Amino acid sequence: MRIRHAQKRFYRAVPELHDLQCNVVATRHLNSSSNPASAAIMDLSIEALESPISRAKHKLSNILKSHNLN
Repeated sequence: MRIRHAQKRFYRAVPELHDLQCNVVATRHLNSSSNPASAAIMDLSIEALESPISRAKHKLSNILKSHNLN
């Protein structure tokens, strides 16, 4: 039950990301894709994918903390 609650918080926070970050999270995490697979799906290099992933993780953490959800 706790995992389901955490998933709901995560899904509510994702739309607050910038478009590219949201797309990266959706492609990589929600579809359980690897970095190379996600990069291929998004027509990006792996290096171009890594920066938005890092920024998205940081922003999601801040969003969840600001909502007292983390």
